[in-house]
Amino acid sequence: SNLLQLQNMDDITGLRYVLGGLPVKMAYEKGGAILVKKLMNGGRSSESFYQSLESVFGLKKSEINGFIYKAIDF
Repeated sequence: SNLLQLQNMDDITGLRYVLGGLPVKMAYEKGGAILVKKLMNGGRSSESFYQSLESVFGLKKSEINGFIYKAIDF
């Protein structure tokens, strides 16, 4: 539920960046460039990041883990 606080997968790859591409891909599939732009224009703070996810996907912060697990068929 705290995507922005995730650590690295290995010595090089930041897990937040790996998982960060998933909502962008899903926003594009859902509504094209318009939704990607809406997602990306959410601001710079942690709170605005989660507000963007909620506005595009209808997700509350507590629902993010399930959303990701379902998206990657975990």
